[in-house]
Amino acid sequence: MTEPPEITRSQPRRTRVWVATSVVVVLALLYLAYAALYVATRVVPAPDAVLQAAAPRGGVSVVFVPQRADPERESTQGVIRVVVDRASVTSDVEVSVYPFLDASRIQVPASESAVEREAILSLEGEVRTYPFDSYAGTVSISATDSASGMALPVSGGILPIDGLTGWNIDVTDAASAETISDSVTMTRSLTTQVTVVILGTLVLALGVIAVALAWSVAVGRKESTFGEATWLAATIFSVISVRNFMPGSPPIGAYLDALAVIPAILTLFLCMALLVVFWLVRKTDEEVP
Repeated sequence: MTEPPEITRSQPRRTRVWVATSVVVVLALLYLAYAALYVATRVVPAPDAVLQAAAPRGGVSVVFVPQRADPERESTQGVIRVVVDRASVTSDVEVSVYPFLDASRIQVPASESAVEREAILSLEGEVRTYPFDSYAGTVSISATDSASGMALPVSGGILPIDGLTGWNIDVTDAASAETISDSVTMTRSLTTQVTVVILGTLVLALGVIAVALAWSVAVGRKESTFGEATWLAATIFSVISVRNFMPGSPPIGAYLDALAVIPAILTLFLCMALLVVFWLVRKTDEEVP
């Protein structure tokens, strides 16, 4: 028995409704998972009481607070805070910090008990591996009494806090009584990595859609119109905007560009050109009224 036409037409419609509803539900669940991940990995600044660490008896407290990452120059910028126990140390103090690019030695006059200075910590890494790039280094800090030349007890080190949004910092302390030796590793946060992977996947998907569109027109499954070429032209600028929107995006030349962004842009250009050619060679009598 043949089904009525109404039932035959309603079955594809139910399928489309079910698929569309499923996509909406999946997108909602993915959004909730992403929001939960972002909240769970947020950076909470430490209270000021932690930053103002007291100097050890007869010694010096030296704390470096990272405040901004600079992957292009393989460094992190921050503030060095030095506090001297003036109850026991009454002469000038010289603090040696390595490998800071602009503050290898810090002089603390006898008339001052605390000094704060901006500094840049040099690290080793490769920005081209964005968003999975990491930067590592070892910090050595010591202090001496300028009058006697004797080494002073030192405490403190690197505090992985205060403003490095989008980054995780791990510090391994190997300090002794007279020397601080911290190994620091700076990596992008998981939310940044997930965001870039999603955006990169969508960029590649646009390239695949462009190829499918050009192929459909080439084999005659779709009519050649100028509207598709216009859409591809607009999509090219969208891909560039998405590339610039990626959090902490590096300069042009990262592996992400070579594997996703640039191939997608070239594919969109090629497909747009092919669609324009197909439209130009189309006969007038084939035009859609």
